[in-house]
Amino acid sequence: MEETRLSYKMKQELSFSPSKNIFFQIFKDHNVSSSSILTENNSWFLGQPENEKNDILNQSAITEKNLMNVSCLANLENIFIMIFKRNCNKPIESFINDLLETLFEIHLEIKERELNIEKNQKNFELMNKNLSEIENFISKNKQQTNYEDFLSINYVKDKVYCSELFKYYKLKYKAAVDSQHMTSIFSEDDIVNKSCILPIGDSQTKININIYGKKTQHKENEFKILSEITLPLIEIYSSIENEHFLNEKIPPVYLILEFKDQSENAQFRGVNKFELRFDLKIGLQKRCDIIKILKEHYLNENTYYKESIKRRILLIETLLMPFKNDIYYDVDAGLISKRTTKKPGICEINCLIY
Repeated sequence: MEETRLSYKMKQELSFSPSKNIFFQIFKDHNVSSSSILTENNSWFLGQPENEKNDILNQSAITEKNLMNVSCLANLENIFIMIFKRNCNKPIESFINDLLETLFEIHLEIKERELNIEKNQKNFELMNKNLSEIENFISKNKQQTNYEDFLSINYVKDKVYCSELFKYYKLKYKAAVDSQHMTSIFSEDDIVNKSCILPIGDSQTKININIYGKKTQHKENEFKILSEITLPLIEIYSSIENEHFLNEKIPPVYLILEFKDQSENAQFRGVNKFELRFDLKIGLQKRCDIIKILKEHYLNENTYYKESIKRRILLIETLLMPFKNDIYYDVDAGLISKRTTKKPGICEINCLIY
């Protein structure tokens, strides 16, 4: 997934780079060369009329309210000023590069969310098809719908993600559905790797996983809790390929989980990883229920992505406000000079951003 994002980022970055020329032209039109040193004296865009300053402040307040959960975007006006100040007494090009890098990261987030919306929409349509097929089969084969639904969890022993933690502890892992009794998944004291089998009812929404440690350098016989993880079942469900819901046997899901030692006097507080295998043994009715949960999940995610895109567009517009007479942002075309009298065609768009 990280490699895919990296290649996508490189592709977008390549298409975004010509936007620098738009800023070069803006500064040139104000008799400022890109090789000039950035100072307040040659930064005409800072000396705005009072009403325009108020516009920025108002936009900033709106965005801050909408972006409450995004800490790095809390004060938009300060972001622009911060970019300006850290490039003061440096070449104008340095300021342009810094501003463009910030704008590009936001633009990349917008395009990634658009891809996620498209993917979720395809999943939603396929889920509708699968649900219809399973419900049709259930109506014709009611005697086959009685099934005990459960989840089997196994520790993946052949993939050990070593960390400093292993120097200090022997580890044990336990799990429970919601707040039920904890069942052992794996312990380094065990010779045989056991399966943890948990029933899945209609009301269960999450798995609680506890990690315990027993110090290796002390004569301790007790395992003490190091960390607690809450894993929503939707994370397992959404990792299943859509077409596999129609299979007699659903292939296993593998997830890599992370935790930190939260115990008192922890000697290593870094991130530790381990991998679990999840096998779902579920009947037709449970599959229908899960598909309905996933459909709602995809719809909710798309609502979130759409709102997130709106917030980021507003963020870009706010950061561009000092240059609002010269440049504007278009989600598909990117940064466009206002000297462009018509909306760019496909060829022109590729020369600007995307």
